[in-house]
Amino acid sequence: MGNQEKGMIEQEKILVVDDDRLLRTMVREILSRRGHSVEEAENAHKALALLQKENFPIIILDIMMPEITGIELMEEIRKIDPNVLIIIITAYATMDLAIDALKKGAYDFLKKPFEPEELLKSVSNALLQSWTSRRNRELLEDLEDKVHKLSKLNIEIERGKATLQQIMESINTGIVVTDFEGRFVRLNGAARRILGVLEKEEGRKLRVPAKSYRQLMAIINSGL
Repeated sequence: MGNQEKGMIEQEKILVVDDDRLLRTMVREILSRRGHSVEEAENAHKALALLQKENFPIIILDIMMPEITGIELMEEIRKIDPNVLIIIITAYATMDLAIDALKKGAYDFLKKPFEPEELLKSVSNALLQSWTSRRNRELLEDLEDKVHKLSKLNIEIERGKATLQQIMESINTGIVVTDFEGRFVRLNGAARRILGVLEKEEGRKLRVPAKSYRQLMAIINSGL
């Protein structure tokens, strides 16, 4: 990964959702010192409102909040953005809830109190995974688009072949198309009758002996 990609990752916004103002401030200061852009929400209502306006690839979410739990909020967040990575922060007494959150799709969890380096490592890993996943989705979408275009092109080619064959079949003069090795590639009905080649054999690109090929070319050049 180059410096440009690293810079793009660092510029991604992070949402911190916690009813504890001191904790939100601490998390914001830690992440801001590393160049991350951080938004805060003190409750679920504000968090969901922000998610409707902006994209946050990473959300740091307290599992225990008034009115709605972190797990319940996580489910609502998933409805808005299924690709967001959520880091749960929890006290020791709620470890069972944290494990439940991981089972339901949380990316990671940090036990309060946590060290700044723990937070930074979790956020850094989450941002890298988010960027990698998004890049993979973009590459997959690009590949699917190219496959779709190639499929359409193949259909047009087959239609063109069918049209060409119809034109050839409408001509009474024998028409023969060969490759550089003297094998039949395409013939019309008149040419098949003259040469005694069955239509099913044409697809096999039968080899014409050199002598017969010269004779065939002489016939073709004479205008049949």
